[in-house]
Amino acid sequence: MLLIILIVLGIIVAKDADLIETEIAQLEHLIQLQTEKLNYLKELRDVVISNQQNIPQIDQQEFQEVVQKKAQKGQSIGKQIQNKERSFTNRMLKKYQFNITNSIMDASLIQTFQYKSPTTDNQFTQMLYVITNTKEIEIYDLSNTMIINEQLEFQPQYVSISNRADDPILALANKNGQFALYRIENKRVVIEQEDSQKQKTKLMIQLNKEFEINVNNQQITSMIYAMVKGIKYILFGSSSGSVYVYTRNGTLIGEKNFNTPILQVVKSYPNMLYLTSSGFGYINPINLEIVQPICENLPFQIVHLTLDIQQQNIVYALSDLGEVYVFEIKQNEQCKMRQKLVSNQQSSFVFNNAKLYSLRHYLIVYNQESRESLLYNTTDILTELEYEQPFNLEFFKQIKSNQVVLQSIKGNAASHYLLITEIYNNHQLISYFEITMPQKKDTDIFANFRFPIIIIAIVIVLLYQFWFKGKKKDKKDKQSSKSKIRGEDEEIEQILNQTKKPQSGGIGSTSTIQNRSPTRTEVQNGQKQVRFDENLKRADKFKEQLDNLDQKTKLLNERVGVPNNIEAQRQKLAQQALLQKNKYV
Repeated sequence: MLLIILIVLGIIVAKDADLIETEIAQLEHLIQLQTEKLNYLKELRDVVISNQQNIPQIDQQEFQEVVQKKAQKGQSIGKQIQNKERSFTNRMLKKYQFNITNSIMDASLIQTFQYKSPTTDNQFTQMLYVITNTKEIEIYDLSNTMIINEQLEFQPQYVSISNRADDPILALANKNGQFALYRIENKRVVIEQEDSQKQKTKLMIQLNKEFEINVNNQQITSMIYAMVKGIKYILFGSSSGSVYVYTRNGTLIGEKNFNTPILQVVKSYPNMLYLTSSGFGYINPINLEIVQPICENLPFQIVHLTLDIQQQNIVYALSDLGEVYVFEIKQNEQCKMRQKLVSNQQSSFVFNNAKLYSLRHYLIVYNQESRESLLYNTTDILTELEYEQPFNLEFFKQIKSNQVVLQSIKGNAASHYLLITEIYNNHQLISYFEITMPQKKDTDIFANFRFPIIIIAIVIVLLYQFWFKGKKKDKKDKQSSKSKIRGEDEEIEQILNQTKKPQSGGIGSTSTIQNRSPTRTEVQNGQKQVRFDENLKRADKFKEQLDNLDQKTKLLNERVGVPNNIEAQRQKLAQQALLQKNKYV
């Protein structure tokens, strides 16, 4: 009964949290639409009043017919695509917005130590860095407060950051090979006070330069900062076709030449992904060896690569014609191109300068110049032959700015954040959107029964523990009963041995003689007689227990079959006890 109740409770509680988030987002969207409708009605009322016109009455029957016709049209493919797009955009919630005055070259969030905002009492573990086109680096906390603003010695074109909170690193490089590594630190700084003799300190967030190098005066095409097996590396791709690998302190490990320009270097684990004009593959940063497989001699040229955010063995490739291909890469195996993602809405000239961004269960193809974007569902990208058709994201087109730049998409299994830059005439805005991602595909049966299965497993473990404990207790009771019987036998034998010794003095000696005190010998004899009586009582008691034991032994003989010698020994012991009793009584 308890198990059934737990299962029912598990099913009730196991409602997918993502569905709740979706419903909340849809309700918020509905509230926004109703608010806009209210504003429009108010404006219409003002217009009618000003023009002295009456709003015509709508026939309810005609209204119902229009609604029904509209519902039938909603079953078309276009309506389905619109619903899918709305379902995705409803997951996007704007959390922060930053007003930037300078022109932005690159911006993203960086994971940091926990710190307190200087203007609010909020605690944060992330910061926003902005690299401007005026050789400046600006760092903001999430309360839109600038905490760092420093001038750089060169204009960066490539930025790579650490994903670890204990290592908040900003790596900057330009095309000429200049490189600098900065670290965000939270240090105590002494506050100078004239009145007080004791020094006071306060925590200050600082940006400290670790070191800078020049990569052999090479024309740099890409740069990443990564960590493999606890060791931190810096990798550079060059137009001469070489990949240079440096350690965390700026020591050159080596160079690997591919005889063709390096277009891109991508973070992956444990080997880094590189892209050339002829194909792509993996390089081990520890020994600079090429790791199989190598995807070369393809019938098209790849211009951009990205890894699936969940499965590192899935690589998405964008061709120069705007086509998206899916590769499955496994170490020491052949290169496998699984499929080509075809879209009925895709045109080659729109997405030939686009970039790929991977989310959990989704892939975004975005062209910054035209604001065209496609959203692919990659939930079962390797298992389903008939994948869902992608749909256009109108979200970027609806932003009323001169230009919209998709800066970065990062996140974990539960949520992602999307960072976009809105460029206006006199300023720029950076908007931070949080995207709640589905934990499982909506049709996944296991998602609805995952929690009850866990509850059932816990109940089974608890029942097994109770059963094992009870079995152990029964075994212990059996052992204790055997030891008790053995102890009783030993005690009877001890009493019988004591009774074999002859007692000195008669019974009458224990009584006192009139008009005189008992002698010492008489007192001792009386004490012996008392002990003897007590022993006889104990012997009677054990005799009774022995008789009961004999009855049980006979029953046991009938059921199990006990050797006759044991039964004979017990009968002999009982006869001896009876003889001893009769002898002394």
